[in-house]
Amino acid sequence: MLSKTVPKEALRELMAQHELTGYDVAKILGLQPNTVYCYMAGVRKVRQFHLDQIKKAVGVGNHETRRLRQVRSLQRKRLSAQ
Repeated sequence: MLSKTVPKEALRELMAQHELTGYDVAKILGLQPNTVYCYMAGVRKVRQFHLDQIKKAVGVGNHETRRLRQVRSLQRKRLSAQ
């Protein structure tokens, strides 16, 4: 998982980093766009399987995933120290 936060935050990270829209994600997953928007709003729970599919589609490997997690952790530490 990209983030140690909730899966919807990991989905947001993936979308932001790869400039994906909700429609793009829906296309990758074979879902209706409104389902992705429900994920983003927290109405439906994002499944790890779907996150893995998106990572595969955009080419995020395990080593990149670990690095992104480290960066997010450092960002959270900096914010909490302020």
